[in-house]
Amino acid sequence: MDRRNGARSGFSLTELLIVVTILGLIAGIVVLGSSAMLPGSHLSQAVHTLAAEVYGARSEAIARNQTYHIEYDIDAGSYQLITPFRPGGGLAREEDERLATKREEMPRGIEITRVTVDGIDYAEGKVRVRFDPLGTVSGHSVVLTQGEYESIFTLEVLPLTGMVRFHEGEFTREIPEEGDFE
Repeated sequence: MDRRNGARSGFSLTELLIVVTILGLIAGIVVLGSSAMLPGSHLSQAVHTLAAEVYGARSEAIARNQTYHIEYDIDAGSYQLITPFRPGGGLAREEDERLATKREEMPRGIEITRVTVDGIDYAEGKVRVRFDPLGTVSGHSVVLTQGEYESIFTLEVLPLTGMVRFHEGEFTREIPEEGDFE
């Protein structure tokens, strides 16, 4: 066939628009479907973000030689760092003067279902844990659940070292009794 007579090779604008539309639909399906394919990723991310906050609170307490707290609000599904400073500057003299950082909300669909501090379980309300200047921490664990996928994860903070451990499912550390050491 002689191409000099006006016939051109290539794609028309309509054909290109159809291909771009199909590629856009495929990309949308992949993006929307990824959360269903990785249901535990949101819970895992929430657990690791909370662990980073715990490590940060402990580090700040040691570095500044001051006591810090993390306050868990079980009902609201959030937590926040409570510093030893006043909002205007300087050290707080009273507990209610302490500066609190921005409250961190759990991602949608993830709840704080239980906080255990020194063997006492709390399923509602607000609970504060302490980070002292020597690096010791109120031993505690936080249970996070993702109800939609029935996923449960426990973040455990060891009291002496402040080390964080991760447990799939609900985990409760048994407190030793005197008879255990005989």
